[in-house]
Amino acid sequence: MKTETRIFAISNHDGILLVNSCRGLNANKWDLPSGEIRPTEKPAEALRRIVLSETGYHVHGVSLHDVWTHRFSGAEDFFQIGIIYWVSLIGGVPEKLRSEDVCEAKWFQLDNMETIVRAPFAILAASKALTTGRR
Repeated sequence: MKTETRIFAISNHDGILLVNSCRGLNANKWDLPSGEIRPTEKPAEALRRIVLSETGYHVHGVSLHDVWTHRFSGAEDFFQIGIIYWVSLIGGVPEKLRSEDVCEAKWFQLDNMETIVRAPFAILAASKALTTGRR
C-alpha cells in the first residue's frame, strides 16, 4: 500500500479557509490547503509556499496542531499521513491562485460545514475547531 505524507494548514477566523480541488482523489471536494514538503524546506517554509499558491494569502504565524491519518480505499488504496498546523494569515489576493490543483479558495462558517462536500481532513479540522473552540 502506498503511503503519502502531506502538510496541511488550518486557518479559521470566524470560519475555516478551504480549497476546492480540481483533480486527484479529492477532486470537487473542499479540503484544507495542503502539499508536500520539498527536500530543502522546513515545514513552516512549505506552509507559506503552499498556502500562498493555493489561496493567495500570506502566512504570518505557524503552530503545530496534530498528526492525522486516513486510509483511502478504492481504485488505488493508500494511506495518508497529515501533519496539521494552525496558521495565521495576513494580506494577499485570494483571486490570484497559482496552483493547477486548486479551482477556488473560500471561507466557510463552521456551523454550516454539513452542507458542503469535504475531503477527510477537512471534516476532521472542522469538527476539532468546533470542539476545541479554536476560532
